[in-house]
Formats: sequence, structure tokens, C-alpha cells
Amino acid sequence: MESVLDQNSISESSIFANRGDLHIARKIWHILMGLFILGVIFLKNLSPVESGLILGFFLALSVVVESFRLRSSRWNKRLLKFFSKIIREDEAEQISGIPYYLAGVMVSVVLFPAPVSYVSILFLVFGDPAASVFGISFGSLGPRLKNGKSLVGTLSAVFVCSWVAWAFCLPLYGASTKLVVLSVLSGIIGGTAELIPVDLDDNFIIPVVSGAGVWLLFGLLGFPTV
Repeated sequence: MESVLDQNSISESSIFANRGDLHIARKIWHILMGLFILGVIFLKNLSPVESGLILGFFLALSVVVESFRLRSSRWNKRLLKFFSKIIREDEAEQISGIPYYLAGVMVSVVLFPAPVSYVSILFLVFGDPAASVFGISFGSLGPRLKNGKSLVGTLSAVFVCSWVAWAFCLPLYGASTKLVVLSVLSGIIGGTAELIPVDLDDNFIIPVVSGAGVWLLFGLLGFPTV
């Protein structure tokens, strides 16, 4: 099948960042999108069903837009130009990370109780960019893991996710040794979720896998989720 991008747009695709770039604008977008979703859910006091329906609508819309642009070289070129600050070069001719992001957040919100889903989404919001920034900047200082991720990036994500879990849970449950254990173990789960050998986008894997693991920890350690 002939590529939807013509020669001009292929040459222009070189303006996009690749996986080896810091791509700060994309990371800011990544963080703001997650915080906006959580803010709407929290401020509007939406139920899991309501949140799932709203997220499902935007997920369906994003899939339609992605499908349309990948079938039309003209519209693909226009959308790539509009989103040039946040899209990666490898997404020029394939689906972007946005549908995966929305799908991961939606599954987390629908499947897991509120504290667990919020924590898992915050892992995606902050832990994933941290892994990327430190992995790209300092990954050469340590070994590479089997899936190509750097040990430095993974440890950075574990550290950030642990602090995220602590900061979110502290007002809910109060300081305790048990909360430290929950935060550290949750951070390990959130920081290493992207390492599981499944061929799916990290934007989907992180909130779903970490949500399942954190929910199990909540139960084992006796933290209420209602």
C-alpha cells in the first residue's frame, strides 16, 4: 500500500522529534493532558461510568481522526503541521500515542477504585516523562535493559512514582510506616510497568498494569479505597 505521505511531507517529517530527543513540548502536553482529565473528573465529581463515557467519546473521536489522517495525505500533512510540536517522527505514518493515552486512562478509571486509578494515572502523567528525560539525558551512564529502556530511566520513574504515591496518599491516609511501604512498592510497580513484554504502547500499559498492581497492594496492606 502506498504511503499516505507524499515526498514533500516525507521530507518535512524530519522536523519532528524522534524517540532519542528530549522533546520537552511533547512531555509538557503529556503532563497537562493527564492533569486536565483528572481535574475534570475530580472537580465535577464524576462517577466511573460518567468518566468512562466521556473518555470513551474522546477515544472514539481520536481514533476516527487518526484513521482519517492516515488515509488522506492532504489532511495528514495539515494535522502533522498543526501538531508538529508534540508529534514524533515515527507517528507521521502510524497512529499517535493519544488514543493509547485515552484508552489507558479510561480503562484505569472504569476498572479501579478512585484512589487507585488516580495514582495509576499520575504514574503515567509524571513517571513516564521522568523515565524518558533521565533515560535520554543520562541513560548512557548505566546499562540498557532487554527492551532497550535504560536502567537510569527506569530507576528515575520508580523514584518519581514513589513520591507521587506518597504525595497523593498522605492527605487521605496520614503518615505511617505502612504508607511508606505502599509508596515504595507502588513506585516500583509504576516505574517498571513499561518493562513487561507486551507489544502495546506505554501510554496504555502504565496506567492499566500499575493500576492492577497498586490495587492489589491497597488490599494486602489494608488501605481503604472508598
